[in-house]
Amino acid sequence: MYKFHRGFGLLEILLALVVIMLLYFVSLKLYFKKTISDVASKKLLSQQGINTSSYSGVLASVKESLKAADKKNIEREKAIEGAD
Repeated sequence: MYKFHRGFGLLEILLALVVIMLLYFVSLKLYFKKTISDVASKKLLSQQGINTSSYSGVLASVKESLKAADKKNIEREKAIEGAD
């Protein structure tokens, strides 16, 4: 007769641990990749004069940058119309 089997075997537990560790290492890899790209984007934004210390600072800096870019575009359009 067959004996009733209760619980998990050693192989099943090891397989579950391998899957969990694989997911853990993939998530760590993606996390550190994200933080490296965050540092690079923060550096790029600060070079452009955008304040990245707080969310409201980012919004204010971006608004100022967009206004300045819009003024430059208007001046260029006027210069092109004046040249015609």
